Amino acid sequence: MHKPMGLVIRQSIVSTTLSYLGVAIGYLNMLWWFPAVLSEAELGLWRFIQDTALLLVPFAQIGLAQGILRFFPAHHKEKGFFSFILATTLIFFGIFLGVFMLIKPWFMGLFADNAQEVNQYLSLLLICALLLTLVSIMEAFCRSHLQVIIPTLVKEVFFRIFSSISIALYFFQVIPFQGLLYFLVITYATGFLFMFFYLVMKKNTHFSFHWDFVDTPFVRRFFSYILLTMLGSSGILILSRIDSFMVTSYLGLAENAIYTIAFFIATVLEMPKRGITQITTPLISQSFLKNDLKEVESLYKKVSIHQAVIGLLLFIGIISNLDSLYHFVPNGEVYQTGKRVVIIIALGKLADMIAGVNGEIIVMSKYYMFNIVLVAALAIFTIGLNIYLIPLYGLEGAALSFCLAIIAFNTLKIGFIYLKYQIHPFSSKTFPLVLGAIAIYALVYLLPFPSEWHLANLIIKSALITLLYTLFIYRLNPSYEIRQLFLKAFQRLGFK
Repeated sequence: MHKPMGLVIRQSIVSTTLSYLGVAIGYLNMLWWFPAVLSEAELGLWRFIQDTALLLVPFAQIGLAQGILRFFPAHHKEKGFFSFILATTLIFFGIFLGVFMLIKPWFMGLFADNAQEVNQYLSLLLICALLLTLVSIMEAFCRSHLQVIIPTLVKEVFFRIFSSISIALYFFQVIPFQGLLYFLVITYATGFLFMFFYLVMKKNTHFSFHWDFVDTPFVRRFFSYILLTMLGSSGILILSRIDSFMVTSYLGLAENAIYTIAFFIATVLEMPKRGITQITTPLISQSFLKNDLKEVESLYKKVSIHQAVIGLLLFIGIISNLDSLYHFVPNGEVYQTGKRVVIIIALGKLADMIAGVNGEIIVMSKYYMFNIVLVAALAIFTIGLNIYLIPLYGLEGAALSFCLAIIAFNTLKIGFIYLKYQIHPFSSKTFPLVLGAIAIYALVYLLPFPSEWHLANLIIKSALITLLYTLFIYRLNPSYEIRQLFLKAFQRLGFK
């Protein structure tokens, strides 16, 4: 039982390490380099193109990435599977492009009042959406081979390094601002080609056009599945990206820049979840294929407690150091208006981490239809919340919409899985873990720290929180795997 989870932990450790390397680069970019070089409006437009391109991806690939994960275990020996997926991707994007042209006047009207600059770059937006669609397809194939390191390297590290380079070129006047925006095409194309040639070199792909497996039963099952899961994947991205889109539409590009930086600070919480989920999803799929519900339950509980351990540490670390973090942001007096946005969004992301892999379990089970319907309904609910709360509370209204939607989403999924399988993600250590984290935060909060010593505060608070939390986790002993990590660490330090 521990062997699959051991694979999860080994891959997720490397993936999480790369993610945090990307976070370190991202923090330098978003909290110092970008605000120092770009105006608020320029940063808002640059981020809007990236976020909206990501928002369009599920509509462009119509569930193909999830289809790969679902059907790969049964069809990975088919040499034509890879070329079939690529051909289908291009056909789907052509259909998407045709639909987008029909709704283009409505789309442009959303930004006519507060962000007219957006409408000048619609062609760039579509090119980025195509390239990110291809990146998502390559990532799904890597994940199906239980290789999450390369996609993480590309998305979390390479993309951010390329962003740093593009901003440097703009800063030294090598390229104009328009060139900076079009540099996104080079960034995404390089990421796609890197993963593509990695799969080819590892001999995990075959360019065969013998599609004998594409018979009527396969077509019915495959296309029914991806069309339905498209609603789910698009809904998930709407839950996570629509706020930036609607902030730009309602409040303008400068406000989107403030929201983007606040959102990025909170995003550090979900880095471990990305690595763990990427490797866990194929294992859940295999467990359902073998009808091994005990293994599904084991993965469910272990992922939840591991993500809770990491998420709570990061949460109390971030909210304890917000003043210091914003102090080092250029034009910080402008961007620090997003501090409460950070706290609200971080709460939503923490709840999502503690909930574990409930969405992946539903998607890989025979009840995947429920997840699709739920996500579609919550996407509409989120849009409604944004329409209501953004005019009332501005940026904090957008953050509150995100947080409420995430909590509602996970509550319903946990309840559904328990109803169908009588399993849940929580263990006897979950509640004490949360209480302990709250106690540590309260203790650090009550300690006197000179407000003007921002760098010293950041270092001392982080070190103190980490020390207290590590001692608490060792005493609590929340899981077998965490205990083993402690024992290995003690052995390397010379303790028996």
